[in-house]
Amino acid sequence: SCARQQGPGPQAAHSWVLVSFYKLCQFEDPDDMMRRLRAAWEPLGVRGRVYVAHEGINAQVSVPDNVMRLFESTVTSISELDGVYLNKDE
Repeated sequence: SCARQQGPGPQAAHSWVLVSFYKLCQFEDPDDMMRRLRAAWEPLGVRGRVYVAHEGINAQVSVPDNVMRLFESTVTSISELDGVYLNKDE
């Protein structure tokens, strides 16, 4: 699940980390997955483009540096994204 994470707010960030990832996998309900991601990432201040389709996901986002670990934990908590590589430009 993508429960809302508690921790430092994005306002305290010193910089942003560009993160991109993709995974070919089956999403039975892409709209539901998008809602789950938005609910998890909006409180963290994540910005960018995320494309979710029945056949997979493609994301290019900017993450405040001080919430990067929380962002990573939201990704790894999603079973469909198990094993996805997060390409980070730090």
